[in-house]
Amino acid sequence: MLSDKVWKNTIVTKRLDDRSYEISSEDGNIYRRNRAHLKESNEFESI
Repeated sequence: MLSDKVWKNTIVTKRLDDRSYEISSEDGNIYRRNRAHLKESNEFESI
């Protein structure tokens, strides 16, 4: 079921092209995601 999925907090680490981003999760995994699959958060982390 789709309702079983949980959004994980991630940080965009690099923009790869117009629509693709490299993101890093809290557990250290690195993923490549299309901007359509990213959800903006109200949280802000300064670098």
